[in-house]
Amino acid sequence: MNTGHSLPRGIWALGFVSLFMDMSSELVHSLLPVFMTTVLGASMLTIGLIEGVESMQVLYAEDRDGDEIADGWVKARAWLQERNIRAVKVAFLLSTEQAVDRAASNQVNLLDETITIPADGHLRRVRSLTTAIRGRLK
Repeated sequence: MNTGHSLPRGIWALGFVSLFMDMSSELVHSLLPVFMTTVLGASMLTIGLIEGVESMQVLYAEDRDGDEIADGWVKARAWLQERNIRAVKVAFLLSTEQAVDRAASNQVNLLDETITIPADGHLRRVRSLTTAIRGRLK
């Protein structure tokens, strides 16, 4: 049904900008592994690990009272002073590339954040690493 009214030029322009942005992001995403292997020299294992990380979180152990013992875990934006950081904890939510199961939606804890996992059939695991920071220059 044609009412004789056309869309304004601005709407057409936004539509084409959106189309070209989507096309360019898909192109970059498909060429990224080639760039990483040929230019940066990354191995296929490295590329697989990078593509398998669905989410990541970092927490820092901070000594707030100056006794050289960490008093609690904070995010980077909650530091009082960088020199008070005593340890770093990193957690990754890893996901399979392809769906392998018909799992129900559930939740996982990624350090101090709860993430709702969609029921998309991908297997997911949380892996974390904690390390102390030693030998700082004062």
